[in-house]
Amino acid sequence: MKKNDFTFESYLKNISIEYKDEPFLGSFLDQMSYAYQWSKKNLHLISVQSGNTSAFLMKKNITDEEAFFGFVNAKNNHDLNILWTAVLAKCRERNIKLIKGPVQGSTFFPYRFVSLTDDLPFFDGECFSKLTEDEFMKNQNPKKIIAYGSAIRSNFDNILKFTKPYFDNFKQKNFTIIHMKKVDDELLKSVHNASNIIFKNNWGFHELSFEDFKRFFRPSFDVNFKISFYSLYINDQLIGFSKHSELNRDTLVCKTLGLIPEYQKMGIGNAFAYKLHADVIDCNYKNVIYALVKKDNRVTKMPTPDLKIIREYSAYEFEI
Repeated sequence: MKKNDFTFESYLKNISIEYKDEPFLGSFLDQMSYAYQWSKKNLHLISVQSGNTSAFLMKKNITDEEAFFGFVNAKNNHDLNILWTAVLAKCRERNIKLIKGPVQGSTFFPYRFVSLTDDLPFFDGECFSKLTEDEFMKNQNPKKIIAYGSAIRSNFDNILKFTKPYFDNFKQKNFTIIHMKKVDDELLKSVHNASNIIFKNNWGFHELSFEDFKRFFRPSFDVNFKISFYSLYINDQLIGFSKHSELNRDTLVCKTLGLIPEYQKMGIGNAFAYKLHADVIDCNYKNVIYALVKKDNRVTKMPTPDLKIIREYSAYEFEI
């Protein structure tokens, strides 16, 4: 086994011990394994080790003065302090002047550290972490903190009232929403192309090839979910999509809503929200989790009195 692979296996082992009671542990380990294999293939990985701690720096091009950090393996803040000292030393050695993270290769994979929690079990797609890791990072005086949140709603009256006029408006404009239990390769190629257009300027985004995208997408698509995937069309042209999972049979997790930029800021997201929540009621879900939303995203302008924050997260940028 190569040194980097051994380092990563140690990371998986410690995650398995630390989070052994989490219901989505197996899925998280699978996603991290895929993220590591993808990163090995597509990025320049620089291993950082000190004592029992480890992490990886990742660069798109070997000459870049910017890198991502991820796969952080430290059991407590004492170990994290040792690791961070080694990370900074490695950055100076490699002439890296800006680091961003935690990101496991691309933001397609779970990332961010938890900064607030109500201790609800992690849902599929979250990055497992502890509050102490966020506290430590913030104490290192990052240049920038990127904030995210997840919230839960159990009463849908306000959201339906707010969004119905948008739905009624777009219903007259050849706007179509299709809920799908299966996604074939032809549609998935369109979704892959749309993803690259929609998210290409997002913080931490690295594009996946279609084959990698399919490999990433398929395991998280479960036909047993009552709500799985929506495709959005205007005049039969795909303009967006929405991907979902379940925390349990009572709780839907809304993970991704993407719209082609030229169709953003038109109210289409609100029109879709009406359809989604009407279906939520029809499917007898009791709760909806809005997952991993960037704090400046327009979706945060939706009605909030009936929302409860269940988790907040941070990612960071550091100048070296």
